[in-house]
Amino acid sequence: MPEPSSPRPRAPDDRAPSLAGSRVTLLSLTAEGVALSGRNVPEGLSLDAFAGCLAAHRLSAISGRTFGDLVRTIARTGETARERCEEIEGIITARYDTDLWRQPDGSVGVMLVDITGRDHDADRVRPLSLELAHRTKNVLAVVLSLAGQTARRTPDFEHFKNRFFDQIQALSNAHDIIAATGWQGGRVGDIVDACIDTRGTRVSVTVAPPVERVVLESNAVQSIALILSELQVASEFSDTATCTIAETPAGALDLHWSCTGRYDRDSLWTAMLCRHAPASLEGEGQVDFGDDGFSYRLSIGAGRRI
Repeated sequence: MPEPSSPRPRAPDDRAPSLAGSRVTLLSLTAEGVALSGRNVPEGLSLDAFAGCLAAHRLSAISGRTFGDLVRTIARTGETARERCEEIEGIITARYDTDLWRQPDGSVGVMLVDITGRDHDADRVRPLSLELAHRTKNVLAVVLSLAGQTARRTPDFEHFKNRFFDQIQALSNAHDIIAATGWQGGRVGDIVDACIDTRGTRVSVTVAPPVERVVLESNAVQSIALILSELQVASEFSDTATCTIAETPAGALDLHWSCTGRYDRDSLWTAMLCRHAPASLEGEGQVDFGDDGFSYRLSIGAGRRI
C-alpha cells in the first residue's frame, strides 16, 4: 500500500513583488512545521533554521503551546490565527505579528511582520503627543480669548476681521520662533525681527546688543508678540513710532513704545497691555495718552528669562 504523499515543496513566486528590505517575511510550512518555501528570511539564517526556531517558540508560558502546535492545528482545522511572537529565543532576537492560514494544498501559509522596537518608539512618542495636545489646547484657549476680546472692541465684522487676523498672525510668528527652539523659548532679537514689520512703515527699532541674545520662555514670547501686534495696529496712521528694549540693573527688560501723530485710542486693548500681559510676564505695563500720540512702557521680569 503506497504511503500518503506529502505536499510538494513550493518555491516562492518569482512574479510576486520583492520583499527584500521590508519588515515582511512569508513562509509555507508543512503541518509539522517543516519549511517548504520562504521569502525575505532574516539575513544570516537559512530557511530551515528560521522555520525550526519559529516552530519551537513558545506562544504561552502558561500553556507551553508552541508555534509548531499552532501550525498543526491550522493544518488540521483549516481555521486562521493571528499571534504575536515575543522575543523569539535562540538565534533570533525579534518580535513578530503573525498571520497563519491553511492553503489549498494543505500546507500552512505564514506572514510575519517584524515589529521589533515599535513599542519602544511608541513609548517615546506618547509623551510628545501628550505635550503637543496640552500645548494645542492652550493655543486654542488663547485664540478663543482673542476672538472674544476683539469682538467687544470692534464696531463691525470688517474691523473685527482685520484686527483678529493681525493677532493670529502675531501668534503664528511667535510659534515659529518657539518651534525652532524645540518649544524652549526665543531670543529677544528673533522676536523683534519676526513681530515688528518695518517695511514701508515709520517704526524705528533699537534693541541693546546684549538684550538681543536674551532668551525668554515660550509663554513670554507669545505675550510679547501679541503686545507688539497691538502697538503696531494702534500706530498704523501715526507719523512716527519708536521701539526700544533695554536691560535694567536687576536683569529685567524694559520695552518702551512711543508714537506721534494720529492713533486710535478707542480700539487700543489697554486691558491686555496694562494688566493681562504684564501679569504673565512678571512685570508692569503702563500707557500714557497725549494729544499728539501715546507712550507705552512694559517691564519683563527676570524670571521669564531662560
